[in-house]
Amino acid sequence: MKIILHIGLGKTGTSSIQETLQNNINKLKENGILYLGIMFEYAPIKLFPWQRAGGTTEFYATDRPE
Repeated sequence: MKIILHIGLGKTGTSSIQETLQNNINKLKENGILYLGIMFEYAPIKLFPWQRAGGTTEFYATDRPE
């Protein structure tokens, strides 16, 4: 298994990468690549309420150990 994370500051292409991955989620899956989404909203198991599109507010409000 290989995990690739892209973490970038503003103006590093992050939004373009996210949009391209989301727009091609089915093609990626056909090629054995699982795109989990920006907030892991496409993960097969949801453990946290912030695992949804736009869940950043809930994410940042969580306790650090969580």
